[in-house]
Amino acid sequence: MGTSDPMPQFTYLVRQLKKHNLAYLHVVEPRVSGNADVDAPPESTNDLLRQIWCGEDKDSVFISAGGYTRQTAIETAEEKGGMVAFGRLYIPNPDLPIRLMHDLQVATYDRATFYIPGDYTGRGYTDFPGADDVPTGTVPAAKL
Repeated sequence: MGTSDPMPQFTYLVRQLKKHNLAYLHVVEPRVSGNADVDAPPESTNDLLRQIWCGEDKDSVFISAGGYTRQTAIETAEEKGGMVAFGRLYIPNPDLPIRLMHDLQVATYDRATFYIPGDYTGRGYTDFPGADDVPTGTVPAAKL
């Protein structure tokens, strides 16, 4: 949020939201700023917000997004619980769930093609192929 210490504001906000029995809380990790990945200190996480939101309530859903790789997503889900969301990686990987499940190479995105005003060609959105090395018997991405 551009402040030196956003936690007092956000801990208050999450405590207030928790009172309203919402379905989930979705946060973006500090390693993403706007449309770019940044080098955030290791201690700079949303773990405090996760702790407030989930507490002892195992039914609380906490979703974290922002700069995850397959490995860091697995580690976060296993060690901290909750869910991990991917955004930018879905654009060049229409079959992202299959790629992640089978540890297949993930295509890189081309930020220059994101949200081009007046471009209705689908360039950068619909021109990425699916993975070639999907194991036999795997559900096609279109059926996920």
